[in-house]
Amino acid sequence: MSHLSRILAIQLKNRPISIVFSRFLALEKYQYFFRVSVIMLIEHKSTPLQWGSLDLALFGLEKDWYGNELDTPAAFGMAIDHGSFWFVATRRKPANIHPQARPGEFTPELWKLDVAEFFLSHPESGRYLEFNLAPNGAWWSAEFTAPRVRANEEDVEMPGVKTFSDLAPDGTWVAAASIPLDILKARFDFGAETRMNVTFIVDSPNQKFLTAAAAPDGEPDFHRPDVFKQVKIHEGGLTFHNPQSLFIFHYQLSIKNMQPKMQPIRNSQGELLDVAYHGGTRDDVLVILGHGVTGDKDRPLLFWLARSLADSGYPCLRMSFSGNGKSEGSFVDSNITKEVGDLTSVMDQLGDGKKIAYIGHSMGGAVGALTAARDERIKVLVSLAGMVHTKNFCNTEFGDVTPGLGVMWEEEEFPFSQSFLDDMNHIDSTLDAARELRVPWLLLHGLADDIVLPSDSRDIKAVLRGPVNHVEVDGADHSFGDHYEIVANETKSWLEKHL
Repeated sequence: MSHLSRILAIQLKNRPISIVFSRFLALEKYQYFFRVSVIMLIEHKSTPLQWGSLDLALFGLEKDWYGNELDTPAAFGMAIDHGSFWFVATRRKPANIHPQARPGEFTPELWKLDVAEFFLSHPESGRYLEFNLAPNGAWWSAEFTAPRVRANEEDVEMPGVKTFSDLAPDGTWVAAASIPLDILKARFDFGAETRMNVTFIVDSPNQKFLTAAAAPDGEPDFHRPDVFKQVKIHEGGLTFHNPQSLFIFHYQLSIKNMQPKMQPIRNSQGELLDVAYHGGTRDDVLVILGHGVTGDKDRPLLFWLARSLADSGYPCLRMSFSGNGKSEGSFVDSNITKEVGDLTSVMDQLGDGKKIAYIGHSMGGAVGALTAARDERIKVLVSLAGMVHTKNFCNTEFGDVTPGLGVMWEEEEFPFSQSFLDDMNHIDSTLDAARELRVPWLLLHGLADDIVLPSDSRDIKAVLRGPVNHVEVDGADHSFGDHYEIVANETKSWLEKHL
């Protein structure tokens, strides 16, 4: 077995569970496996913990709030070192992540989709903290003076929080948060008398609710300080007795840094473009992934797909177009034509001598079509819910929005500009550009997509003259929700044939 990929099979109730880690998640040391009773155990580490060499016990939750057994357990661990409280969560199943979730950023309403949470209460006052951790490292927290009574009406970001995450090609995710101990001590008198609960929301949109503390009668409600468990801060080795409702496995998690040092990439306007690189074994190709309108390089679909392709040997570059995400520039100036220039700049600086495949989601699909029509360096195209009829899309989604005054989809950070409207109307559709293309083109579209309709992909397929594969995914929405594996498998198969 390669040192880049380890598979550990453990036994739970006479059925195997495989914990799979990619080159990014290497299982370095397995110590033991037990089933244990419900406790809020926090390991006290004598040396500082750091992402990349976490060594702690993970407790697994097998059942949901109602006692129904899960097809895939979730697991968590907690520890403290000299200055921080650490919370780690993981699950061997693809997660459906909030569309606004960005790694390391404070993001409200993460609980609407898959998330890990912990609750921590003051031993006397009843004041408690809710902390949400998304599978991609986005986070949110709030303080409460009583059940569901916010201490502050507005969201207040807790200082000093750091989060980390990694994702394996099979969808296994691991996320961790580090919180300054002095803040927890000052606000909640954190210590041996602290009471806690750890919870998960999984399998969105058909959400299942998991709780480490005993589930009270009634509908799921995590805001129940009366059932929080007193913590046990433990030093030294771990020994458990009286097994009941959890399992535990213990490993050392090692994150391999696959990011090479790269020169800054700027577009023709001199604006710095935010990119993320995933190394692969093939040095003759480069796969570039571009997002849709109001998106960025950290969209969960693009993040997961890039990791999966890289693990199969394809070097991948996720990019945020100018004015989006952490790239320089103003969103007011963002439009398809400018993004074609951004993509061209990336190829100018990184694509020399390489066969390039471009994967575009939504409006990013239109960017790919128009770029490939004028730039022969793109050898393969993949459109994920790719936009074709730009004018029609703009009229349908923003027809009642006034340019220069309104915003897109009621999101204040995305103003609806006249330049965007003019560009969408001028392009009208990508059909003319597509007619001239001969590159192999994979079209993937969800049949439940109500943002870019499946008919867009059908229309462009009808005019293509080169190799084409059109795949409609039953039940998939615009972001492909629970269908990432289908997207990855179809994309890998296409690249294997044509790149």
